Amino acid sequence: MDSQLSDVKSALSQFCSPLVVNRVVDLLQRKESTKLEWSKIKAIPKSEVPEYSSLSDVTADEIESFSKKFAVLKLNGGLGTSMGLQGPKSIIEVKDGKSYLDILFEQIRLFNKAHNCSIPLIFMNSFNTEAQTKEIVSKNPDIDVICFNQHMFPRLDAQTLLPIAKSNNDPPSCFYPPGHGDLYDSLNETGTLSLLRSKGIEYVFISNIDNLGATIDIRVLAHLIKTKGEVLLELTPKTPADAKGGTVVKYTDDNKSRFRLVDTAMVPTEHQNEFKTVRTFPLCSTNNLWINLAFLESRLQQNTVSLDVIQNPKTVDGRKVLQLETACGAIVGLADELRLISVPRSRFIPTKSCSDLFLIRSNVYQFIDGELVVNPQRSITQLPTLFMGGVCATIQTMQDACPVVPDLLEAESVNIVGNVRIGKNVSFRGNVVVCADDASVLFIPDGSILDNVVVRGHLTVIPRV
Repeated sequence: MDSQLSDVKSALSQFCSPLVVNRVVDLLQRKESTKLEWSKIKAIPKSEVPEYSSLSDVTADEIESFSKKFAVLKLNGGLGTSMGLQGPKSIIEVKDGKSYLDILFEQIRLFNKAHNCSIPLIFMNSFNTEAQTKEIVSKNPDIDVICFNQHMFPRLDAQTLLPIAKSNNDPPSCFYPPGHGDLYDSLNETGTLSLLRSKGIEYVFISNIDNLGATIDIRVLAHLIKTKGEVLLELTPKTPADAKGGTVVKYTDDNKSRFRLVDTAMVPTEHQNEFKTVRTFPLCSTNNLWINLAFLESRLQQNTVSLDVIQNPKTVDGRKVLQLETACGAIVGLADELRLISVPRSRFIPTKSCSDLFLIRSNVYQFIDGELVVNPQRSITQLPTLFMGGVCATIQTMQDACPVVPDLLEAESVNIVGNVRIGKNVSFRGNVVVCADDASVLFIPDGSILDNVVVRGHLTVIPRV
């Protein structure tokens, strides 16, 4: 291994900065040592995690005081490739003609106006998202925005571990942003952390740009401050849709127990099904983090922000490559004063697929005072479960198959299989299955109401009178 690492270091040194070379080599050295031993994992019972409803109310004076001490940071390095797009995910139109960035700017603007403050808004971009994000930021000069880029690492050949790039001029596909765990080093090395401290910022709220439920909540911040916590991570009740999501466990090693964030990619294959069950691991991570910057500064100065390595294999241009990544939530394992809170699902509305976007665009959700909330007219507690098949393979196929999102207010589950086209003013109610025959197209005409039915075949559905 030492000889292989030497070869990798030599190849990287031809075109990468010493900092990147050392960081990649460090990840390679640690990728085996950070593997999980399943026998050392213990799930955290829901009863041991305080509920959001137990948090104390915040006074007007506390809101005024706390609003001067924190900033909002959005992880904005991802592309919309899983939705069939090549551009930044944050510029996708989400609902009512607004993108993720538009929605975020509106939320910050409303908060600032309500509390007479100016919350700094920070974006951690990647080389994939920097240009388009800055263009949109320039159109919102009334908000205090700080942008910085995370690192750019070369992808490694899965067999040799040598970089597939030969120079920094090689195609972007030869490089990748190394996960959102790169946040802490990038904050420090770009000078952004020092800038925040000079502004009197003591805490930062971190979340994914595509989590529309991750809004400013002073009650959560107040809990962190009043309990003198270093890190607070919001967990939420797990559903089958979160099967691939990470969670926090207790990990015992050398007779020492600590908290540890476990991602699906870290779990041994033979334990994947157990890890994904709601019964065994009832809570999942929202990746909504609140961090005390004094704690972070201290850890960075001690050079102890060493996070678990996630091995992410991919195929690029027909070649098997390896991406070594870290997750920002893994910082829970470094905090002596960790706070966990079980928050309602309303604080976790991720958009990982076009089916997620389809639901958000429907009338199941509404914007109220800048926040995305479940439509008050929906009487069913659970959100509808959607299995949209090829209809929602990409944003383009979704818009082609369904130019107008149907009424889902009374839907419990919708399962669409095959080549289905949905007309205007269509309603799905209860449990609906629509299955087109092979090599045929099934049209659901304008005005159709599908109420607890199974529709199968190649014939056009007759509108219900």
